[in-house]
Amino acid sequence: MTKGRNTFEGYQQAKQEVREKLIVQYLEQLATSRVKFKHVTGLAEMLAIHLTQSEQRPCNKATLLRNNRYKALLLTFMAAHLGAGTKSLKFKDLSDDKSKSLVVAAQLEAANSRREVERLKRYIAHLEDKNNTRQIADTNERSDTEMDTLQNSLRQLQLKHTRTCQALFSLINHFARTVSADVEQQRILDLSRLRNNVIVDSTMAEPFFEWLAANKGIG
Repeated sequence: MTKGRNTFEGYQQAKQEVREKLIVQYLEQLATSRVKFKHVTGLAEMLAIHLTQSEQRPCNKATLLRNNRYKALLLTFMAAHLGAGTKSLKFKDLSDDKSKSLVVAAQLEAANSRREVERLKRYIAHLEDKNNTRQIADTNERSDTEMDTLQNSLRQLQLKHTRTCQALFSLINHFARTVSADVEQQRILDLSRLRNNVIVDSTMAEPFFEWLAANKGIG
């Protein structure tokens, strides 16, 4: 007898996605207001109150800051809306090693997202070519359905890639004294070391620098 599929992970994923949408909607509304936050903990506290009301169950600010997906959204918002710029942020609870780990983790996710986007683009192009031949009607019908599904997946992955790159950009700015983006060599460097100071090499960092070049005005 085969084991039943464990749906707990899928449930958790779906739950996080629903909450992530609520967070994005709230931050978009907040961006149009005059509310300012000196530290990310203040933003997390106000967001926790909003989620408690929206979800009708308690939400703690510590929960939001422990979750990498939620925290990336908060950091990106802070980076974009701080009056004094990202240098006003202080992260006394993070050591250099932890900050570098966050940079590497974000870059890995960006690279994986980019590869998946490229794979889906190739497959969609293949389906479009297959559709154009119109040899078998029911094959074309299946292809249309698959294409709609894949295009939706592609849009989601492109959004995820963009958000990951935004979060990585914010992290690099937050840790500007210890971490630097070398645009010419397309590497992320550890400023505290003179030798062997490459945190992310050009191969892995390429997707991030491509996004950075396409969004030149962001910095």
